Amino acid sequence: MCQLTKDDAAEILARYDDSVPIGSLYDDEPNVREALGVLIPGFEYPDWDGRTLADVLQRHRRGGFTLPRRTAPGRLALPWP
Repeated sequence: MCQLTKDDAAEILARYDDSVPIGSLYDDEPNVREALGVLIPGFEYPDWDGRTLADVLQRHRRGGFTLPRRTAPGRLALPWP
């Protein structure tokens, strides 16, 4: 099995109606789950449940997602999900 690139993952998500909430696809579409995990480092479903595929694809087009950075010992500055 081949590892998805970020562009491959974005293409998978683009096959779906981008106004669809992630929560309505996540459980039933393994390709969507995999693509989200590739595009969003540290993806956690509950954080994205109410967001749409458009939210993810727009962020990808603007440069993607970054890993959280530490702002102080024991504190993380989380990027916009």
